[in-house]
Amino acid sequence: MGIGCSVYDEIAVEKLLAAKGRPDTKKGLPVIAEGIDAAMKVAVFDGSAKKLARAFWPGALTMILPVKDKKIDGRVYFNNTIGIRVPESAVARGIARAFDGLVVGTSANVSGRAPVKTYAEALAELPQVDIFVESKNVAQGQPSTIYDLENGRIVREGTISLEEIDTVLKRSD
Repeated sequence: MGIGCSVYDEIAVEKLLAAKGRPDTKKGLPVIAEGIDAAMKVAVFDGSAKKLARAFWPGALTMILPVKDKKIDGRVYFNNTIGIRVPESAVARGIARAFDGLVVGTSANVSGRAPVKTYAEALAELPQVDIFVESKNVAQGQPSTIYDLENGRIVREGTISLEEIDTVLKRSD
């Protein structure tokens, strides 16, 4: 389960950070895009990023890329980079579509606690959230892999391995 808000709405970003009990000094917030075109509005995609997007999106790869659109809330990106992905969840992509193709999308929990798994847990842990959307088709399991393209390293290993990423990057297509 996750919570989110518009990447452009400073008040909504503030409410999300307050709900999670998270100071805004951490390293940005993850962004969910409805598709690669929406992602390219806010992040710089070089050839390697495009290869990875074509291979793994929609899916469990979050890429850290240079930020392109600095009109988004400054707490969403960090050190001129942004973490962005196109998830497999049609529900998450649909929500992003309703917000100009992009939303902050982070785990539904107070920072430092385990992510919640049910609607009841989410409501109990995050009572100040305005709207909950319950979906029966939520995948539970490993988190997305976070890959930093500028430094060529995995920040968090998830379902996609470094070997799989390297294989795609070495292709000559």
